[in-house]
Amino acid sequence: RRVVVGQVATPKDVPTPFFGWVSDMSSVLPGSTVGKINAMSRDVKRQTGGEIVVVTVPCVAGADKDRAVIKKFATRLFNQWGIGERHKNNGVLILVSVGDRRVEIEIGKGLNVLFNEEQWLRHMVDEQIIPHLRQNDWSEGILAGASAAHDKLL
Repeated sequence: RRVVVGQVATPKDVPTPFFGWVSDMSSVLPGSTVGKINAMSRDVKRQTGGEIVVVTVPCVAGADKDRAVIKKFATRLFNQWGIGERHKNNGVLILVSVGDRRVEIEIGKGLNVLFNEEQWLRHMVDEQIIPHLRQNDWSEGILAGASAAHDKLL
């Protein structure tokens, strides 16, 4: 699939998903992958009230000079969209900046213990997402991350 050229500067530049929990600005996810992620997110929402949201962007303005820009962008997007239940703080945002070749996963504070015990989140990204992204298999990498988050939440 073709990657969209461009960049986002603020979370307002990212369209909210019209249907479901996926905003694929970079056009790297086939419809079948979007459908699988939406089904997993629906499952999590129904069983726990939490949400798994996936966003792909072409690149984040300023990330070429400061890698922390993408983390800050992910945090702002997570908070602006209000991902997860407000009182449980149980949302997950998987942000992939294709042009920057970066993935950031933002989690609600209610998931800190669950996702960080034995460095689960770091290991999951390194072992299940990154190997696919290194081979430019964005779809499988993102799907693997969403699937792992789904399984961890349930």
